[in-house]
Amino acid sequence: MKTHLRDKIQSRLDALQADMVANKHIEDAKSIVSILVQTRNIAKFWSVLTEEERDFIHCVRHAVEEQVEWRV
Repeated sequence: MKTHLRDKIQSRLDALQADMVANKHIEDAKSIVSILVQTRNIAKFWSVLTEEERDFIHCVRHAVEEQVEWRV
């Protein structure tokens, strides 16, 4: 896989993780939408994501749906 694509994916994952650690997914509707958009923008690369990255996306979706605090 090209390094540029991998860097793009990693950058998006890092931004999503930072927002999850800040628990932005349980703040307001605008923040929730932002998290969901970020998730969608990463998931479009599903075929090249690692199993760990896919698990992370699943966990993010669950945390958003259930409105549970993100604990690392």
